[in-house]
Amino acid sequence: MFEQILGNLPVKTYLSSRLEKQAFPQACLFLGPKAVGKKNLVEEIAETLLNDVNGLCKKRQHPDFYELSTFSMESIRSIIEEVHKPPFMANAKVIAFYDADQLSITVQNALLKTLEEPPKNTYFLWTAQNKTAMLPTVLSRLLVFPLVRVSTKEAKEHLLKEKGATASAVEKAFLLAEGSIAHAKKILRGEDPLVSLTVSLLTAKDYFAYRQVVEKILTVDHQERLFSYILFWWRDVTEKERLCRYFPEAKTAVLPDISFSEVEKIIGKLSHAYTLHIPLEECLDQLFFEVFERCSRPA
Repeated sequence: MFEQILGNLPVKTYLSSRLEKQAFPQACLFLGPKAVGKKNLVEEIAETLLNDVNGLCKKRQHPDFYELSTFSMESIRSIIEEVHKPPFMANAKVIAFYDADQLSITVQNALLKTLEEPPKNTYFLWTAQNKTAMLPTVLSRLLVFPLVRVSTKEAKEHLLKEKGATASAVEKAFLLAEGSIAHAKKILRGEDPLVSLTVSLLTAKDYFAYRQVVEKILTVDHQERLFSYILFWWRDVTEKERLCRYFPEAKTAVLPDISFSEVEKIIGKLSHAYTLHIPLEECLDQLFFEVFERCSRPA
């Protein structure tokens, strides 16, 4: 169990033991930095608790696996009502709260009673990077598992085991994935279409071609990664030596009439707008007119 999750052996050993004994704690918090494997851990635990042999949890198709990453009072009330209903398919329910350190004080207080007396066979699996934003009364009802990142060397050695992986491909994937091993594997396997779409977007010859790429981007998952990819591209393009550690295609790109620091500010602004639910399409239009119009594109 947990073979695909590197490091944190004591935690994995304990969790495996409790799962095997069918005595898993009903409320857990997996605490650690970004890209440490918290979400993958939650998914594997959910699969076991729900006896999911068809991988429905990872496909987001299991009716008894609930995932929340945005927390309104309406969604919390709905979850509280839902946990008191019988399961649809399995003999249990799993409620995942990702980035639970983003929960407001009001929402945390609303969950206290449910955490204190969870319904039978209902499991709350929370993840967070920083527990200081969480109420002591909430933390006292959660079994906290601190997680740490594996070394870069160990991570890259693991990625080199992927079929057809080369040292340079692993280096690029690891950098683009910002240390996330699961994400790096998808890049190596060609399962992240945003990588190639980023290249197409940033090498589009005109607004019409740019808009065609935008339409494709709007159909893929994890669109939030696009902002990081765009920054990596611009770092490659504006770097004096043109080492192109992230995107080899940037080596022949036209040098823009804009500094990396300026682009970084614009991307930061648009990324923030996206988190505030401004449509990605509008954000990318703004990017074109603020950045690309200042670039000399080949005819």
